[in-house]
Amino acid sequence: MVDTSGDLGQILERIQPLRPEVLKVLLWRVFLFLGALDVGLFAGTVVHRLYVDYKDKRYRRAYDFFTDKVVEAIFGEEDVPNPKSDIEKEALVDVLVEINRKFRGETEEKVKEIAKKTGVVEFLIKRTKSFSLRKRILAFEKLAFLGVKEVKGSLRKSLEKEEKSWVIRRLALAYSLLIEDVSEIKFLFSKLSTIEDTSFKFLEFLWFNLLTNFHKRDKFEDLLGFVRNLFRESKLKSELLRSFVEALGNFKHPEGADLIREIYEGFKEDTLMRISCLRALGLTAYEGFCELFLENLEHPDWRVRAVVCKFAFLCPWEKVKDPLIERLYDKSYYVRINAGNSLLFFKSNVKPVLEELLESEDKFVRDTARYLLQKLELQHA
Repeated sequence: MVDTSGDLGQILERIQPLRPEVLKVLLWRVFLFLGALDVGLFAGTVVHRLYVDYKDKRYRRAYDFFTDKVVEAIFGEEDVPNPKSDIEKEALVDVLVEINRKFRGETEEKVKEIAKKTGVVEFLIKRTKSFSLRKRILAFEKLAFLGVKEVKGSLRKSLEKEEKSWVIRRLALAYSLLIEDVSEIKFLFSKLSTIEDTSFKFLEFLWFNLLTNFHKRDKFEDLLGFVRNLFRESKLKSELLRSFVEALGNFKHPEGADLIREIYEGFKEDTLMRISCLRALGLTAYEGFCELFLENLEHPDWRVRAVVCKFAFLCPWEKVKDPLIERLYDKSYYVRINAGNSLLFFKSNVKPVLEELLESEDKFVRDTARYLLQKLELQHA
């Protein structure tokens, strides 16, 4: 039995089931509301899609128009017309950033001049104060690519206050393009140390930006000296140092070879650092690479053998001929391939050797020799 005494009992007694005709009306109203909602969502989606396509077409037209005008202004005497709408300003900014990323020197200075004259720098600076986080980040990034130094102070303040990891990474990359003194690098990496999910590739990009920036300002040696001091004082984490080595190798500047060799000698027991140093020295065409080639040819890690074989063409033919042929029999496929590709650099010298290898008992060596001979024929065709 249910106790219906008291206030609860009185409430339950008053509750009456809905009549069928009332329930029917309510259900019809619900169905009509849901139907109208579906129609509204469909119409809204169509309208939004048409609007996005319309904006995209306007942007594309503006981008093509300003590309022609900027090129004419750089190589001629005509001025770039001022953009009238936000879409035109965004298109002009993207054109200027793209050109600035590909060219240096006089062209870079002209791009900066155009950006100031047409008002897009002022437009971007205003956007750094937008309520939209996305707009603020993009504005800082584009100003950094354009080399607008005036924004560095506000960018640093934003970076200091920021707590979100993904925002810190993007602002850090932008800030790295504006750094002019090695003392600012310490702040940058101290801020990055507050986040845990920083990838190795991100650190490499960061170092590459710094290398590019300091080289452009004729302060390349200052940056190398800064890293050398930190390395000698053991104040640079292994991953941070290795990412610097990778970036310096990709920068392909011979001035950094001596520092890379010094790091190599200090981290011989670290296989990953050894690989990064060898790759970087190969990319910078280091004069003493032949010594390192012979030193690492029998290394137990196949990755080390593969790297030195890849850059064996930096050595004289007489010194690498027999070692490279021996590596064609290596147990690692990648070592074999790199050894074979290095042999191709010696062209006429290698042809008789490859013809002899066609009689090898090792099927892979025979196939590799045949393939390399075909490539030689194509090179001479």
